[in-house]
Amino acid sequence: MDFLVDKRSEVDSTNNAVRQALEAGRGAGYVCRALQQSGGYGRQGRSWTSPAGGLYQSVLLRPQRLQAEWPTLALVAALAIREGLLEYASSLPGEASVRDSLAKTLSIKWPNDILANGGKLVGISCESHAGGVCLGMGVNLFRLAEPAPLQGSNVPAYLCDFAKLPEGEREQCVEACGDALLASLARHVERWEGAGFAAFRPEYCEACCLLGKSVQLVLVPGGSLAEGIVRAVDAQGRLVIENPTHDIQVFSSGEVHLRH
Repeated sequence: MDFLVDKRSEVDSTNNAVRQALEAGRGAGYVCRALQQSGGYGRQGRSWTSPAGGLYQSVLLRPQRLQAEWPTLALVAALAIREGLLEYASSLPGEASVRDSLAKTLSIKWPNDILANGGKLVGISCESHAGGVCLGMGVNLFRLAEPAPLQGSNVPAYLCDFAKLPEGEREQCVEACGDALLASLARHVERWEGAGFAAFRPEYCEACCLLGKSVQLVLVPGGSLAEGIVRAVDAQGRLVIENPTHDIQVFSSGEVHLRH
């Protein structure tokens, strides 16, 4: 997949730019990347401002699989972005050995949040629109002078705390990291289009931080859907939970909270 990156200093939302491109009939590979967002939004419809210091980009995809399978792209995207972050971090000067330690640090919280030591490093949204998919991502690269209000249940994590990002080259870091994530995404989407999510299931389960954990699954802003132990993520990307009465329940949506 070839990408055409539309670089902007500020937008209301990179997702909005890609949604408009989908409505205009643009082909796969259009990317909107911004240094700041004034009205970004992600999964579960949460909205926020995105100040300078992070990577904000959205990608236009036209998936070549049955539409019923498109939701699994969100999980594949999490694997792709995790791998892209590992590749970017290990490419930094003096950081060739960081990959193994960072790989142990980065995990995926179903369906597609990327955590670093339990803090939220990457948020991903994946929405069908106008015959295609808008895949949005926000990556916390540098700490902010004034941290944004928390969204959801995770405290933020920043890549600069786990890899030596050059503080005086923030914009260059945004560009380099963004390009690395796109390269990884292209490989993962091509593989997904050929083999579906089932081909990714073993590596997704290995990266997922929830297996064997006690959780509560909720709808936002509704109430609890289920409580129990996460037993698996199945070949359709669904979360498999064993409830307290040992019944098995399968869910394709919802927000997970770890229970302590």
